[in-house]
Amino acid sequence: MITQYIRSIFLIFILSFSYSNVLDFEYGLIGKKTKKSKRLFEVNNNDTLSNAYTKLNLKINDSYFYLILKSYDGIFEILFKAKPNLNKLSRGSTYIEIPWMNLSSFKNGIDLYLVSTADELLEIENLINDYSFANKRNKKRFEKKLISLLDNLNNNSNLSNEDLESKLDSQIMTGVTFRAITSKRIESNSLLHSVNGDSDVILEVITIHLK
Repeated sequence: MITQYIRSIFLIFILSFSYSNVLDFEYGLIGKKTKKSKRLFEVNNNDTLSNAYTKLNLKINDSYFYLILKSYDGIFEILFKAKPNLNKLSRGSTYIEIPWMNLSSFKNGIDLYLVSTADELLEIENLINDYSFANKRNKKRFEKKLISLLDNLNNNSNLSNEDLESKLDSQIMTGVTFRAITSKRIESNSLLHSVNGDSDVILEVITIHLK
């Protein structure tokens, strides 16, 4: 019985260590001028683009992760959501590519919210779902509430953002390893920024202006 008790305490310790509130992810927002273009460039916060395409590369760990899009012409949408694998004792990494998006579909600009969180954002999920079915008057009310909730996440986010040397993935799979290349060459699968924080949520907001 004592042996079983010690094993239980040890397991609880391992789990608490594995799922501490240190969150991190890497990303690269890549752009190109036309759908068939092979000339790629990095897209940064507050860039102004015209009729461009973008794709997002992510390396995420075991946490809830959301990619939320807010457009200036009245669109709120969850483009991607990942859940943690609670069956694993150690944190693993997953490389993900969000497909190319045609920015000419939007007017004026968009905000992309990259959110890594220890808790599922059910209130935000439900509000975005309600927003998609709401009439024009209620959309404004839901939008105001959503912006308030996202701003609150941002205020609670204790993060640091570091530029990475441009990286290529040697394999696209869970537990992927990456190798750095010598020059900052932008590839379709590049990761360019590392974001981390010691809070229950970290959030990166990327604003793209369109003309």
